[in-house]
Amino acid sequence: MKISSIKLKKPNITALFSETTQSIGTDSIKPVLSIDNEKDKPVYIDIPPSKVILLPNRGIEIIIENNRLLINDVSTEINNFKKLTDHFEKVYEVFRNLSVKAYGFNFVFIIDCDEINFNKMLSNQLNKIVGKNKILKVGNFVIFNKNDKRIQLEITSVDNSNKQLVISTNVNHSQNSIPIESLKKDIQEDYNQLKEIINQLQDNG
Repeated sequence: MKISSIKLKKPNITALFSETTQSIGTDSIKPVLSIDNEKDKPVYIDIPPSKVILLPNRGIEIIIENNRLLINDVSTEINNFKKLTDHFEKVYEVFRNLSVKAYGFNFVFIIDCDEINFNKMLSNQLNKIVGKNKILKVGNFVIFNKNDKRIQLEITSVDNSNKQLVISTNVNHSQNSIPIESLKKDIQEDYNQLKEIINQLQDNG
């Protein structure tokens, strides 16, 4: 398999707290969003226990769950992480009194390649089970530790295609504080590391 392109979709920053976030409402977050024109007007969705703030013009989603804060960048084109980290930094100020249990970054990669050998993605036991039957879709899932981080990869092929993979990733930092001052650097480093890992999926030669 040779990779021809790697596209990034929906990068995310998630904070996990030791206590519930239910005392924090959307009204507490609105003042830090710097909404100063009609185009940036937020959309509020309450689906207990989740609270969602959508900023369609900015391509940003803010989700408050039972003990988590999630900020997603859902822009069509993503060239850097500045918008994502800037919004996380502003919103996180509202949560600073809560104890942090961990934080992490999530990325979805769309991989275009020449041809995927599905059999190479299966174990010997699964290949024996499948035999010569046509494989319609294949996936792998792994969690491992690397450089004091927990990395999760979920690799799936796209329906009816042997030329595209979707790789959902998570890099978890088990720390009791979030280094806001280095967040831009940290997310870029983790993104670069994941791209290196993905490139290792290619065949040699």
